[in-house]
Amino acid sequence: MNRSHLPLALLFAAVLFSARAQTEVETIVPPSDQVSEFNARQELVRVLLKLGKTEAAESELRGLLEIRRNDPVLLADLADIEAARGHFVRSRDLYKHALTKSGNAAELRLRYARQARSWGDFYLTEKVLRAYLREHPQDIDDKLDLAGVLIAEQRYEAGEAEYRPLIKKPGARRRALIGLATSSLLEKDFQAETRKKRGLSQLRIGCLLRPWLPRRQRRAPFFVQNMVSTWRRRQAAR
Repeated sequence: MNRSHLPLALLFAAVLFSARAQTEVETIVPPSDQVSEFNARQELVRVLLKLGKTEAAESELRGLLEIRRNDPVLLADLADIEAARGHFVRSRDLYKHALTKSGNAAELRLRYARQARSWGDFYLTEKVLRAYLREHPQDIDDKLDLAGVLIAEQRYEAGEAEYRPLIKKPGARRRALIGLATSSLLEKDFQAETRKKRGLSQLRIGCLLRPWLPRRQRRAPFFVQNMVSTWRRRQAAR
């Protein structure tokens, strides 16, 4: 080969190799698997929430909802933001809308039930958790959640019965012990308060939990209303 043509030949080989490499990459990772701009923005929302930048996350989220108005995951994300701000009615309504658009998907229903604790609907949370655990009996996190809900309903013995077997589970031991200790303290305070005021209505009994709740929940009449609703539904189910 003429030495004067060598640089041109090397350049041609480099271009050819690059083209082949690109083809191989596209074959291994098809375009459908590549992260879209929408998915990237959705991930940005999660990052912003973790960083505590709620307003920026909400702004990005609402922009995504303009593209997909009925996306159940986006609606649930917005519902969580509203709940974090103490807007429990808005959060509940957004979750119901999301469930309608998702065909009442099991995963979203479980997410809704967990969030329902923030506005005091422990009956709903317990019902959904029990149904889920019948199908997934080894789910430790949901067993811990169920125990916590029972304690919140002042059903201390039932809650402690859920916590005790979890002490033997390495990944749940610490949380189960804390749950048992918390239950014991709440039960003692509850009994002392009840002895002083035996004439309390069920509404007043529901309010006894409020000192141990986050401040945003303490201020919410919606929480107390749901405590009454929880009690009435439980009485009707007996």
